[in-house]
This record gives sequence, structure tokens and C-alpha cells, in this order.
Amino acid sequence: MTKPLHVGRASQNGVVAAELAARGFTGGRDALDPPWGFFQAFSHGEGFDADRIVGRLGDPHTIVWPGVSIKPYPCGVLGHPTMDAMRRLVIAHDVQPESIVGIRVRAGSNILNPLRYPIATNALEAKFCPAFMVSAIALRRKAGIREFNDEFVRSAPMQAMMRKVERVLDPEIEAQGWERIRSTVEVDLDDGRTLVEEADERYRGGPDLPFTRGELHEKFSDCASLVLPPSAIDETVGMVEALEDLPDVSELSRVLSAAPAVVAQ
Repeated sequence: MTKPLHVGRASQNGVVAAELAARGFTGGRDALDPPWGFFQAFSHGEGFDADRIVGRLGDPHTIVWPGVSIKPYPCGVLGHPTMDAMRRLVIAHDVQPESIVGIRVRAGSNILNPLRYPIATNALEAKFCPAFMVSAIALRRKAGIREFNDEFVRSAPMQAMMRKVERVLDPEIEAQGWERIRSTVEVDLDDGRTLVEEADERYRGGPDLPFTRGELHEKFSDCASLVLPPSAIDETVGMVEALEDLPDVSELSRVLSAAPAVVAQ
């Protein structure tokens, strides 16, 4: 539960800081610099290389280069290439859930250690559970905001499918190092076949494999559908894509304010 809390508090702190600054709130100008600043404190008194910082901090910002990352699935990004591999496999071979005898997720410890839950019992555990990740794709061929909820995680078909999944520490993948997200999915079928799909090291939605416009709209719509009607989703997307030409940002606020009414219904 602390993971989403951290994101929320960071956003809250940014908003509060901006509001305080707008009202003239002041602070120290040497938060980064010696003798008591960030650089000195986090170098444990051993000093720091100013040439690696001055003129380079924020030049460029990572949102510009290498670029922004948008998660295709609402879970740990370490599992995303595996989920995409599973999705390619079940779609290409039209694999039906009832035909699956077993699934093996082969990966290194850089994936299997953080994604530590063998079987998920709730939606929060599912975010760090390879068995849930591939099982959701097996059952629904997708894993969006509606799959990552307690009811679906605890459902009988999901619990049964997760128990068919084996997590395998693959020595060949492990030997390739920690810097890349590597995995292989193997699916055993009731007709005796074993289907194999390698995960792409470039995770979809990252700088090396960015979303297409359609994938971006699909992701936004999936999340926004919890609070906005379809017409408001389309209107919001249009406004955001032309934000520089929007006469007044209150127009965007007006569309988004439809959310409480939808929830109330």
C-alpha cells in the first residue's frame, strides 16, 4: 500500500510547494550546496565532483531524453515484457484458457526477486506476482485496471490458473546480467504442444519502444473509464493533444469535473 502512497505524497508536495511559492514563501538557497546541502550530506563527507553536476543537472531532463515511460499495465514494470510475450503467444496461437496445462516464466533474479509473490491473494500482491500477470493475459488477453482488483484476483478461474504457473530462475538469463529485463514464457497445452515466446528486452511504453498513438489512447481510456463517460474521455484526449492551442485551461477542468457525477451514479 505504500507504493501508491509515495506517488500521491510526492505529487501533493509538488502542489503545496508551488502554492507556497506563489504566496511568497521563501527558503534557503543552498539546499544542494555545501556545507549542509544535499551533495555534502549524501557523499557522507567524502566530497563530490562538481564538474559532473554544475551545468549538467537537468540538461537534459530525463523526460526529454531518454524520454518518458508510460506503463501499459498497472503493475511492476519488470513484468511488462513477460506479459507482452504472453499476450503475443495466446493471440498468435489462439490459445484458450481451458487448453493450458502449465506455464513457465523463465527469468533472472532481477525479475523474480522483486516480483516476489508466488500466488496473489489481492490486487496489491498481484502487482508483484508473475503468476497473476501471465494468468490475467491467459484468461482475458489483457490486464488493465479492471483486472487488477480483489474480486478478479480471488476468483476461482484466476486462482486455478495461477497454480499452473511455475517461476523458473534461468541460469542462462541470469548470466546475462541485471541491466536488462529478460524472460521467456513457455506454455504447455493439452494437445502435447509447448509454445515458447521470448520477451522483448525493450519494454513497451518505454523510450526504446514507445506507445503508438492508439496504445496511448487505449491506456488513458481504460483508466479514465472508471470516472468519465466515453464522450468526456474523447473530449479530454482532444484537448490534451491540442493543449497549446486551448484558449483557457478551465475548459479542460470543465470536462474533467464530470467525474464526480459519474461516480455518484
